[in-house]
Amino acid sequence: MISYIIPTMWRSLRILEMLHRYEEDDMVSEVILIDNDTTKTYDISGFKKIVYLPQEKNIYVNPAWNLGASVAKSEYIAICNDDITFDCKLANKAVINNIGESIIGIHPESFMYMGDETYITDGKHVGSGWGVLMYMKRSNYVMIPDEFRVWFGDDVLGLNFDSPQSLTIEMHTEMSTTSKEGFVSGVIESDINNFKVLMAKYNVRLDGPIDIRSALLKIWEGGMKNDLVKLNEQ
Repeated sequence: MISYIIPTMWRSLRILEMLHRYEEDDMVSEVILIDNDTTKTYDISGFKKIVYLPQEKNIYVNPAWNLGASVAKSEYIAICNDDITFDCKLANKAVINNIGESIIGIHPESFMYMGDETYITDGKHVGSGWGVLMYMKRSNYVMIPDEFRVWFGDDVLGLNFDSPQSLTIEMHTEMSTTSKEGFVSGVIESDINNFKVLMAKYNVRLDGPIDIRSALLKIWEGGMKNDLVKLNEQ
């Protein structure tokens, strides 16, 4: 059984279509909705699987993932954007049969793929769109650092696994509906500034311009992984 964790600000109607699909999928045990904008909430009273977590203010995507993972009850969790539509029954079947102790994100080709089959390949946790839908065992989730509210969350989760994988499945989206709005830009800037602070904390120095992926890997290997493991054990 899978718990779906979905932060939302109700900017896309795709979430309403997906709530019906989750409701009809026997492999979905619960849908944890972290509502970051309660002024726009749709009527969700008819859905039996929803665990509704309204927030007094926007806590942003990565803290919402952490919150959802902390209350999820299923063996497996899915971290999911609210502005995508896909065949969750196909995805869930492919994931359960292949995931093991790994993490599975979305292959970038999914946004161009038109078909009724699924494919799972080496993920390397790098690529546009990989983090819009990620599956893993709940016990393997690692809390994303407080310094990151919008960016880097999927990278941190991917780095926590030796062999991340990618799922190719037909998927449709407006892509990052919420992040296109102006209020997010300041949060992203804050995330980047905090990233630089972490570079200093873990003595990461790079020659030339900052390569975000390379720097994050060095931060991870330089001590952040051990610190997060200790935090999750508390």
